Amino acid sequence: MKISVKQLWVLGIVVGSMMSGTTATAATLLMGAHYSQQRANSVKLVWRRSMARKAYHPTGAAGARYSKHLGIRYQATLDTLTHHTFFTDAHEKVRVKATGKSRIYYHVKTSDGLFGGWVWRGYLKAGVTPGLGNAGQTPILKGKLDLTSAKSTAKFDRDVVAYEQKLRPNFKFKAKANQLSQLEAQNYLNRDANSLAAIQKIDVGTSHMNGSMAYITISDFNQRLSRGTSYTSQVKNMAEFFDDLLSSWQASPQVGIGFYTLPDNQLTGKTPTDYRAFYAVSYEDDNE
Repeated sequence: MKISVKQLWVLGIVVGSMMSGTTATAATLLMGAHYSQQRANSVKLVWRRSMARKAYHPTGAAGARYSKHLGIRYQATLDTLTHHTFFTDAHEKVRVKATGKSRIYYHVKTSDGLFGGWVWRGYLKAGVTPGLGNAGQTPILKGKLDLTSAKSTAKFDRDVVAYEQKLRPNFKFKAKANQLSQLEAQNYLNRDANSLAAIQKIDVGTSHMNGSMAYITISDFNQRLSRGTSYTSQVKNMAEFFDDLLSSWQASPQVGIGFYTLPDNQLTGKTPTDYRAFYAVSYEDDNE
């Protein structure tokens, strides 16, 4: 598989070529969100009140989700979350200073807590998402990350990848491409002849597969985990760390992703010693 280094605008990620081992530090940016002081100052809050719990689902428009002062715009837009149902708990009225017009925003979140924010009500339709039944949400992730256990970190890796697939439901994820990416990530952090042989045996059905990789240091890995106390939030935080890696390949007919975490007892003697986890993406490049 040909490996090409892509520039990632991701906090704390270092991009490396699997073949050359070269690295370059990417620019920093608030992960999973974009802050704008100008946007925050462009509106004035008229009122904010609690609201009865009601179910809504996205219209399919690329609507944004915001913090309560609208200054922070979260990364996953509503058109990528059409398989979720949102539930209200508050609403607010804001006035756009430039025009004097008012808008009503609902504060919504999925019942699993993975997505939420303030959303203009015009981007929402009443009722649960069609086809999801009364529950209207994905199941809550269960477990606890034990960094000393290879079994536990393997489950964490799978859950991170699964969460990423929910973030981007329009991607055409392929099982073999996913398997290839997982093995590439595993082999890069914990080089093993068996995994290398397994990589060579995988036939993804095309000679035009490219890939990009990123590793995360121990300090950044632990910082991401410390931002949430629940296992669900740890998975969410880690998946969003890598989300920009997929941003430009939504049209790819074949995509695979793999995330591999080293247990504590495998960290000794690694070069560089601060590697903690590795993320690999495989994608079909029609330009090759």
